[in-house]
Amino acid sequence: MTRVPTRLAWVGSLAVAFATPPLRAEVTQVVEFAASASGCPEPGFVNDRFWRLVGEGVTTPGRAVVTLAKAGDDRYDFVIRIENAGETGERRFSATTCKLGAETAALIIAISLFPERAQDLEQKAQDFGTETAGSEASSKPGGRATTARTESAAPSPPPIVARRTVRPSSRPKHDVHGSVALGVGLDTTSMPAPGVGFGIAAGLEIDRVLIEVTAAQFLAQTVNLSDQRGARFLLATLGAHACYALLGQQTVTVSPCLGATALRLSGEGFGAQTNFERIGLYYGPALGSAVRWRVTRWLNLRIYAESFVSLARPRFVLESRFVHSPLGVGLSAFVGPELRF
Repeated sequence: MTRVPTRLAWVGSLAVAFATPPLRAEVTQVVEFAASASGCPEPGFVNDRFWRLVGEGVTTPGRAVVTLAKAGDDRYDFVIRIENAGETGERRFSATTCKLGAETAALIIAISLFPERAQDLEQKAQDFGTETAGSEASSKPGGRATTARTESAAPSPPPIVARRTVRPSSRPKHDVHGSVALGVGLDTTSMPAPGVGFGIAAGLEIDRVLIEVTAAQFLAQTVNLSDQRGARFLLATLGAHACYALLGQQTVTVSPCLGATALRLSGEGFGAQTNFERIGLYYGPALGSAVRWRVTRWLNLRIYAESFVSLARPRFVLESRFVHSPLGVGLSAFVGPELRF
């Protein structure tokens, strides 16, 4: 008779052991769900559904925060902010019920963190939804699934209707600037004597390359001949060139340039019985150099010099007497401020 109580105690303890569910380790919170609207699942619902989809014990590369706002009787607006591998993205969608939106949010987060498992995760979500609909139908009189339309499985993620964080492009970012320069300069070979002029230049700078258009106007010069005869000359130039910065990129920049220059030299005679007024147009390739000294981020001090070879040489005469003809090789230089923007 003494063994019966001992056996009963052993059987009782064994029954308690089988009846008591096994202890479960606390689930890591990957998803934070803030639901303030009535009728919404508890705060841990989305996190639990996420772990049911991906499987417990999986290492996740990120985390998410889900917030919602009730926009109407049958509309809940959800916002999901996902941090994945150091990048942050945002997705927005709407659902007809709060629970359906919470299930959809869990699926979106799971696919975002594990995109290689998208098909498997969607299938799991559909299986979970079928179980939910069946249990709800069996709990109602007659066994009809009256709530299956709104409380069914979370469908595939809805289209993203809001901005997403764009991954940085692998293309290099170019440094692009515009520039306008003013200068005072000297032309040594186009007029009867070295001429002083004023110029302007407008350019586009892309990294080390500068593409520029220039224009200049020089002061008039007079050539006096015998018997109070003579001629007056006026020079204007127009050029275009491309430069590449070889030396320096900080305080001082030196850039060789290649381009072309066109010149307009007008001459008007006076004091003769038959005076002339002629315009000579000529042009040629040009080779130059630009030196810039950076004063501030938007202001440079600039020197530009070039030499060009003329493909034509206009000739000016007065009553059969030679007056002037520009040289076949020209040389000019300008110095002044340059504004960068």
